[in-house]
Amino acid sequence: MNAPPQPNESTDHENIPAELRSHESWVCWRYHSRADGKPAKVPVTPQPDVAGTPANISDPETWRTFADAVTCLATDERGAGELGGIGFVFSENDPYTGIDLDGCVDENGEMAEWAAEIISRVDSYTEYSPSGTGVHIIVAGEVPSGGVRRGQIEMYDTARYFTMTGLRVDGTPRRVHDLQGAIDALYAELTPEARPEPRSELRSSQVVGRTTRTQGDDYLLSKAKAAKNGAKFERLWNGSTAGYPSQSEADQALCCQLAFWTGGNRRQMDRLFRRSGLMRSKWAARHGSDGRTYGEMTIDAALRRVDNYYKY
Repeated sequence: MNAPPQPNESTDHENIPAELRSHESWVCWRYHSRADGKPAKVPVTPQPDVAGTPANISDPETWRTFADAVTCLATDERGAGELGGIGFVFSENDPYTGIDLDGCVDENGEMAEWAAEIISRVDSYTEYSPSGTGVHIIVAGEVPSGGVRRGQIEMYDTARYFTMTGLRVDGTPRRVHDLQGAIDALYAELTPEARPEPRSELRSSQVVGRTTRTQGDDYLLSKAKAAKNGAKFERLWNGSTAGYPSQSEADQALCCQLAFWTGGNRRQMDRLFRRSGLMRSKWAARHGSDGRTYGEMTIDAALRRVDNYYKY
């Protein structure tokens, strides 16, 4: 992993993915002292007056292009030097989520284990913050509630902006990846209070005609494979991840289908997934801060996304 930047170290904006640079969602920012004495980063509209007017992260009229932001910053650096850098505004006009891991890099440049684990799971473009003590992950997908903050972790997809340095964390992708499953899993970990109540048994309307659970599982599989989208189900069932950015995304897709066919029965979803070609040791590994396994987190995320079930 490359060394994090030191405060005020020069940035490398050309490393910022082209898909982000193409959006007219850019601002500059400058430091402002808060009442408690801690510095705040105030967004500024990129414009010839480099002192700038404060930008409104809810008003696209105050945002500009990437080129405008970089030019404004360069002009300021040759003049007043009031601006600290550039930033990207997350809004409903883009498909992105920003994940902020604060205070995760120590004075020796070592990444905290908890942060390294999240960076590995959310395998998308990741860069150091201006201070070098935190990192920002940009990933395509939506946060179920629009945003969440727990301790040193923040995650938003609208009405927020991230300072951007282009100082990519070594070993992370150069592009923004579409990883809704990873977002859902992290959100579930951060918001255990939002977990659905366990549904351990099938509704009575769903057990008609079944004599044992094994017969029920096999009957369900035959229905799923014979459905209109049965070919997609069967590919996932056989372990294919083709068309998905990662196996975690494929895991999530299969769980969403299992949620539909089982009526959201958690036990049956788990049992069936373990029979599928996607099953791996990670399924039973504990990943949540509350002790949940990766499989439990994936099932939770699927149950939040699926709200209609097959009627037997």
